Amino acid sequence: MDRSRSVQFEILRYDASTGEPPRFQTYELAVAAKWSVLEALLTIQNEQDPSLAFRYACRGAVCGSCAMSINGRLNLACRVALDAIPGGRVVLEPLPHLPAIKDLVVDMEPFWEKYERVRPWLQQRHDDARQGRQSEADNRRIDAYVNCILCGLCYGACPVLDLDTQFTGPAALAKLYRFVADSREAPGSRTLEAENNRHGVWGCRAITRCIDVCPKNVRPTDGIAGLKRTLLSQRFKQLLAVSAPAAQGECAGRTASPTTAFPTADSPGPHPWAPASIERRRFLGGMIAGGAAALAAGAAVPMAAYVGNLRGEPPPPFMILSEEEVGLSPGKSKIVSYGRLPALLLMTPEGATRAFVALCTHFDCIVGYRSEENRIFCACHEGYYDVDGNVVAGPPPRPLRRLYCQARDGKLFLALEVENLEKALRTHDD
Repeated sequence: MDRSRSVQFEILRYDASTGEPPRFQTYELAVAAKWSVLEALLTIQNEQDPSLAFRYACRGAVCGSCAMSINGRLNLACRVALDAIPGGRVVLEPLPHLPAIKDLVVDMEPFWEKYERVRPWLQQRHDDARQGRQSEADNRRIDAYVNCILCGLCYGACPVLDLDTQFTGPAALAKLYRFVADSREAPGSRTLEAENNRHGVWGCRAITRCIDVCPKNVRPTDGIAGLKRTLLSQRFKQLLAVSAPAAQGECAGRTASPTTAFPTADSPGPHPWAPASIERRRFLGGMIAGGAAALAAGAAVPMAAYVGNLRGEPPPPFMILSEEEVGLSPGKSKIVSYGRLPALLLMTPEGATRAFVALCTHFDCIVGYRSEENRIFCACHEGYYDVDGNVVAGPPPRPLRRLYCQARDGKLFLALEVENLEKALRTHDD
């Protein structure tokens, strides 16, 4: 086997049991053509450093165990060919949003806890004459979600978890929709109220990074949208069920009493021979009112929580982060909380640091940074901004709101107003 090509691997080393800070360790390895990143890791472990820790279970029916960050992109190490990585340099880091145990091994307990709370199993009808059989059309509705291998890539890529660690996450919610949409599920056997909040389905901002990183072409964002539709439909049906007895009672008041064959002039309500158009108008009016009430009831809580998050408290005048907290390098970005506002921090390939309020000016979606294109994007509306926050393409009508930032003495100072930044710097110097 020809191993004439040399590749430099920079791997984040960390051991939670020692308490020592994480560090990057460099390995030089001669690799062969068509090797994957996983094959390179196994070779490093066998030939250079047996203490290197990472997960894999290829050919062991546990596909998805080798999920990690490879040159800033989340992927499975067994799927990434070294030939496809230009430059001869590979940087490996553990999955975000999950605590590291050792090196590239993360603690998946938060992921599994949220997965289990959606009750990811089929609650089948006991009297189903079809004995679990489905039509092809019914199977196609859930087929994409059945393909999920629970690798955690979507969980690591979801920017909502940067701001809300209680968010259920795309994998669990997509799996929940897989059972909600299953035609074999017993009607009324599953309630979605546990996820009917800002930590559940209404926490998703539809940025679609989960779709970008999924190795099995699952579309978690679409499943979450399906859950939102189901919740609104359930609320509408509840309102109709509540209004039905009232309507029946009203009709009962118009029927003849045991002692009266026909209604008298003093009987309440219209006579049974009232024009049908009046009854149709009342019915349509009730349907419209019920639909509006259902939409309001289904959307008011999450929208109120969302608006309250953004408007409830004013953001702080300035914020100071250590360089270790930020952890930026050229081409990297991070979303942090600036009070109740999400803030996007990025470092351009030239090494310039930028900071913005990470809300799209079109409809307050959370924006992200694409290093390969060196621009900021809103996946919801296909809108793009340059690294100065100016609109390049798409519907956003205004530039991003800029956060003033400056690095000094190993710290990054952030402020919404330049005067507050200057004040923070003066306070630091004093």
